[in-house]
Amino acid sequence: MEDIYSKCRLFNADAIDLPSEGDAKELIKATVVLLSSQEHAALIDEIVGRNRLIDLLKRLVGEAHAMEKECLAIQETNKIVNAAKRRLSISSVELKPEPIMNSVFEDEAFFRKTASLLECCWKEKKICDDGGDTFFKYSVIATRKRYAKAQDIKDALRLGKEISLAGVTSLNCIDYIDKLLSLDGIDSLAPALFDVEIGVRDDKDAEPSGGQRTECVFLGRLAEATGSKYILIDEPESSFDNPFLDEVIAIKIRELARNATVVVATHNQVLGLALQPNKLLLTTYDRDTNHYGIASGGLREEILKLETGDIGPDTRTSVLDILEAGRESYKQRKAYYEETRQ
Repeated sequence: MEDIYSKCRLFNADAIDLPSEGDAKELIKATVVLLSSQEHAALIDEIVGRNRLIDLLKRLVGEAHAMEKECLAIQETNKIVNAAKRRLSISSVELKPEPIMNSVFEDEAFFRKTASLLECCWKEKKICDDGGDTFFKYSVIATRKRYAKAQDIKDALRLGKEISLAGVTSLNCIDYIDKLLSLDGIDSLAPALFDVEIGVRDDKDAEPSGGQRTECVFLGRLAEATGSKYILIDEPESSFDNPFLDEVIAIKIRELARNATVVVATHNQVLGLALQPNKLLLTTYDRDTNHYGIASGGLREEILKLETGDIGPDTRTSVLDILEAGRESYKQRKAYYEETRQ
């Protein structure tokens, strides 16, 4: 792998060779033998001279000491080089961006060019628009923009509480990058360069109201449930009006029911009948025995059956009680609707 580390001379350098100590040691031994010889002392004094041998021995010992120090220094140097190469090898494989960026940003021209690009990134711009029909009339958008809060930058860089970034959001691009580079313990500056805000827009490209947001979230959950084998939906009518339940929610639930078992708990007459369920499940309660049970059956069947197999309550009466608040309430509404039609 060729990168900023592998191009370093130290990274590719071989270990420094140690000088050979063999010759010096042999000369010292030979000189000591000559000086110690009693048998040839007179001959040595006549031809070489004892004082000259002593001077030679001193110089050889001095050179040997110097060579020993040099060997120790070279050994320590090789240890440092090997340790550095191991660190460089790890960094070369991991390619940590911070050291690379620091070295690259030493080039002022590149630094300013990067700052110029960052300034463009700070201009608010829509970078993603999922306008499909998955969420009915809503689309999810992502907007690139500058961070508005210093705490958001700290969170993005995972900085501790002891580090202060006060005033950083008001800096220009060059000072902003310079400030980030001065921080310790950062693996990458990328998360702090700009923020990405996720939002929702309606079919008129306007920000949805609170109720519309609830619609979007619920439709999103229905979309996420696609492919599930079993789906449980608890009282969706609590957040939506009847037209939306009839025109949107009921249709989406029926689509899911083609490939899954969908159980919907509801007290809403519009949704309950719009779904045209294959089976009704009714919870029952016996006051005498304080026992809860379940009665089930088809929407068109006259009588529901209890879980024990016994005959349960009347189907139409049960539907009227749960969805219409009873037969009398239903009759009153029916009379009103028939009266207004005339």
